[in-house]
Amino acid sequence: MRILLLAVLMAAGALAQTSAEAEKQLQAAIHAEMVQGDLKGAMEQYNRILARHARQPDVAARALFQIGQCQEKLGQADARRSYERLIKEYPEQKITAEARQRLAALGKDDAVATAGIRVRQVWTTRSDVAPSPDGRFMAYIDDDTGSLAVRDLATGNSRRLAAGSRQTEWAHSPRFSPDGKQIAYGWFVRGQDGPDQLRTVAVNGKNGEAQPRVLLTKGGWYTPYAWSPDGKFLLASLYDKDRKDHLLLVSVSDGRSRTLKSVDGSLAPENGAFSQDGRFVMYDAPDRANRRQRDIYLLSIDGAAETPLVEHPAQDTHPLWTPDGKKVLFVSDRSGTRGLWAVTVAGGKPQGTPQLLKSDLGRITPLGMTAAGSYYYAVRTRMTDVDMADLDPETGKVTGQPARATERYVGANVAPAWSPDGQFLAWLRYGRPSLTITILSAGTGEERELFPDTGFPIDNFQPAWYPDGSALLVTSWGEGNTRIDARTGRSSLVRKIENTRNPLFPSFSPDGKKLFFVYGEWGAPEHIFTIRMSDIESGRDTEIYRTKGGIRSMAVSKDGSQVAFFQINDRTKPVPSLMILPASGGQAREVAQVTGAGMGGLAWSPDGRYVFFNQQWNEGGELWRAPAAGGAAEKAAAMEGVYLRSPSIHPSGRKIAFTTGTTGPSTTDIWVMENFLSALK
Repeated sequence: MRILLLAVLMAAGALAQTSAEAEKQLQAAIHAEMVQGDLKGAMEQYNRILARHARQPDVAARALFQIGQCQEKLGQADARRSYERLIKEYPEQKITAEARQRLAALGKDDAVATAGIRVRQVWTTRSDVAPSPDGRFMAYIDDDTGSLAVRDLATGNSRRLAAGSRQTEWAHSPRFSPDGKQIAYGWFVRGQDGPDQLRTVAVNGKNGEAQPRVLLTKGGWYTPYAWSPDGKFLLASLYDKDRKDHLLLVSVSDGRSRTLKSVDGSLAPENGAFSQDGRFVMYDAPDRANRRQRDIYLLSIDGAAETPLVEHPAQDTHPLWTPDGKKVLFVSDRSGTRGLWAVTVAGGKPQGTPQLLKSDLGRITPLGMTAAGSYYYAVRTRMTDVDMADLDPETGKVTGQPARATERYVGANVAPAWSPDGQFLAWLRYGRPSLTITILSAGTGEERELFPDTGFPIDNFQPAWYPDGSALLVTSWGEGNTRIDARTGRSSLVRKIENTRNPLFPSFSPDGKKLFFVYGEWGAPEHIFTIRMSDIESGRDTEIYRTKGGIRSMAVSKDGSQVAFFQINDRTKPVPSLMILPASGGQAREVAQVTGAGMGGLAWSPDGRYVFFNQQWNEGGELWRAPAAGGAAEKAAAMEGVYLRSPSIHPSGRKIAFTTGTTGPSTTDIWVMENFLSALK
């Protein structure tokens, strides 16, 4: 009997070891596919996994599914056979349902499946980019300095066109002129009233750097969308201080502008383009009745007549004209995943129903189309998800295997936050128009999505629940703290930016009468960082802490008596200290030093005895807890190959949620899709 029991235990141990090995191999292959963009190399790894672990249905099914994904990205018709094999051989696996969806999406309407489409990666960067009309050059923003530059994709050489500084001023939203000789862009200047400009600059300037021309300045935030076909006008948007968005037609010669359309900022049109004959402009915008739905519209150049071009209860975005001016390409999730669609247009009106060209494009951002019909797009490589796990309240250790909070929009979820009563978990999802808020019911598993009507995008900091659970407070980039109603998604500005300083890491007192936040500017060594406490009823602020170092992340204890935060004292060799401060102000004391990198959040235990925080290493992420009264910090969890950030502890102290994601730098892969327009019917 003992021998039999020993054999069973040994077999179980061997199986666990094999499963861990298989999981490690899968993650390495996924990294090659998603991060490195090595689709062929990833397929080789998936095939090896499939051969080695054929008797492990869950592993084999996942490998086979990823093979199909790689084949789709490479435009190979073999993707269909991979999904069919998965459905036949592994019908009971969870991922088989996704294979059926992919097979349905690759149905008869997928015109590209056998069209010999070519998809290739041309660059990896971290910046805002735009292709030239001939596809040879890429305008981009240097991520370190904010300078506008242009890269020759053939030689790999880059030239700076306009010098910026991340502390004071920088470029954004570059757009090439039709002849490729100029670039229009926005220019942000910190600290000015109406801190933006609309500019142009010559691509081939004298002495390597041309003198920029300022077309418009002040009044708000300018975003250039497109040049007119004759190069005489720019289509641009202006978001003003009253949270109104104006679609402008701007003369390139003298900077005179004419307003084509003005709307509330929450209904702002985006991704504008001119028709080939210059008679219309085109853009996507939220539907007035249902703002989670975005449709595509045509507007006559005189601004008199607006016509819906694409209407559907889905997200239809990023419209582009084909080179012959007869069709409009757009991205839509109407089939369940983001795909590339086309609709014929004649006389400013749609003709027939849209046609699916390429399904399951993933988290792409279209960049533009060349005169030869090559379609450029960006793919964000950083994958982030919200995980939940059990937590031992006594030892502070994460027990069991963490599991994703949702299987929807995998790779695009961040910053979880438990509600004060523990009944709901909220998190942010990358989407349109900026970030979407998802609220999960812990009791029923039901997920609700909120589409905040904020004028500015939401930062991916953790949202703060109001103590009564009625709303969440988020930080809007360029605006301040915004209240989001937990039922309707309606937003209202709570605290504006003060002298370019954004109120960061908002946190409430337990009674909801006080709001704590941090004021400061990133990357400014001479700037003073402060922690403030605001009386919500009177609006009066009290400064409770001041430092010449940086402050990153802040959290108020559950009883409202203490404030924890990270402080960086030496910016030349930053070693963050975990500090605790009385909520009434006074002397802060150090309770731990963070020797790793990647600080992403703080969380108090419900009893106020511990502060949880994360550290990041090259090998993966770790969760730690430090005694608030002082003492050695303890490791609570470690995850190999992924980072771990923004912990949030359930009010019971028995569950924890956090963000996980792929390690390595956050980059954007630039891809081009060629030889697909011939498939259009």
